[in-house]
Amino acid sequence: MNTLGLSTTAINKIVNNPTVLGSRLSDRTDDTLQLLGVSRADADHILDGYNNGFRIVFILNATLAAIATITSIVMIRHKELTRGDEEQLREKALKEDEKNNRAIGEEDREVARTEDVELDVLPVLQDQERARSEAIATT
Repeated sequence: MNTLGLSTTAINKIVNNPTVLGSRLSDRTDDTLQLLGVSRADADHILDGYNNGFRIVFILNATLAAIATITSIVMIRHKELTRGDEEQLREKALKEDEKNNRAIGEEDREVARTEDVELDVLPVLQDQERARSEAIATT
């Protein structure tokens, strides 16, 4: 815009609000362009510069995005997430779980017996068990 011989205030107004150059497309009088000291040809030239600038920035960003995508695809290496000993570990865990369940079951039975003795229920249960076994034996 300096090469067009525009004043500093005109350049600042155009840079701050490039839409003022759009008045060249209207049928109205070119009051805003005349106030800035810009002809229609100069406005076209300035807007072409804006368009080329945005085009260059777009192409640059698109190219950089493509390069980043290709680089990330090439640099990411495949990492195997499975281990070779998973089946063995699963078998070991199942065995330990069964062992713990048996131990817990025995502890529960022992606790139940202890509670029965404390509540004087055990002799009653023993009598009932004896009666059942005698009834089975007699039949």
